[in-house]
Amino acid sequence: MSSRDDARFTPAAWTAYGISLVSALVSLGFSTAALGLIAKSDPTYTYVLFNLARTLALVLGFVLVARARSFPALVLMVSLMAVVQLLDGVVGAIDSDPMKTYGPWAIAVISFVALSRLVRSRPRTEAPAAAKS
Repeated sequence: MSSRDDARFTPAAWTAYGISLVSALVSLGFSTAALGLIAKSDPTYTYVLFNLARTLALVLGFVLVARARSFPALVLMVSLMAVVQLLDGVVGAIDSDPMKTYGPWAIAVISFVALSRLVRSRPRTEAPAAAKS
């Protein structure tokens, strides 16, 4: 799925990657910490495990993106993490907690700006000669 254009990430790609990876790692940290705070007998224990599994999958996705250097996969992962932060802010708003609302929303805005720079930085390739006619 990777093309020769995707083999080298631009500085904008690495910036977007870094912001989103840190966001995913922070989520993984919170999920791991929550697991340590809940007893196995607690009915919410399973939900915490599900959250941990999904967060771990996001982090592993970023590892694979860095390894493959796939521009489309990077755009998808950065987009997903920006939406995760946006929705985390909604949860904070429902909880009436300004730190849990505006912090994630600020990270979402930063992520969307990085995503915009990423998309604009993609190297352009010429169309095949047959397509030009």
